[in-house]
Amino acid sequence: MPPAYVKPYVKRQKNDAADAEAICEAVTRPNMRFVATKTVEQQSCLTLHRTRHLLIRQQTSVINAMRAHLAEFGIVAPVGRNGVEQLLRVVADSKDRRLPEIARAYGMTEEMMEKAFDPFFTTKEVGKGTGLGLSQVHGFVRQSGGHIRIYSELGHGTTVKLYLPRASRLDASGATGQREHRAAVRGEETILVVEDDDMLRDFRPAR
Repeated sequence: MPPAYVKPYVKRQKNDAADAEAICEAVTRPNMRFVATKTVEQQSCLTLHRTRHLLIRQQTSVINAMRAHLAEFGIVAPVGRNGVEQLLRVVADSKDRRLPEIARAYGMTEEMMEKAFDPFFTTKEVGKGTGLGLSQVHGFVRQSGGHIRIYSELGHGTTVKLYLPRASRLDASGATGQREHRAAVRGEETILVVEDDDMLRDFRPAR
């Protein structure tokens, strides 16, 4: 059956049980229309088309991101394939001073990783960043009993990993002498987000 014919019989929120109940209800209808099971060749063709569609969407996303990043430096190009090729030539040309060298870098140098957690250290231009982001994250993680690590390799990229201790209930008379920390268990605590990017700072995650 086409999925659209089953949807009217779903009585509550979508889940496996509700879908199964709706299918059982739909197949009993005398006027229900059924479709033949796809052959292996048909399913293979659909897989090919869906994969191609996914790659096109990913390619479009990367192109749009590149256009947006370069536009922040005043570098724009016409819409279409020729415009994308122009932007790629700008990125590849190390002599093009419109794009800062740091924007072309992949990964962090040893010197940058050593200073990454230092307060006020930044690779941005004056007035573009405070250099307090990673240092504040580092302080929060250490105060929470965890640790933070930077993994980076030139030419490949950078990954920042945070390791935090697992929350657990503690008895008031426990060996550590600590009180029961209910807020961490309930998940109702308040999280302070420090961010100099307006878009990220104004973002409100759905609960």
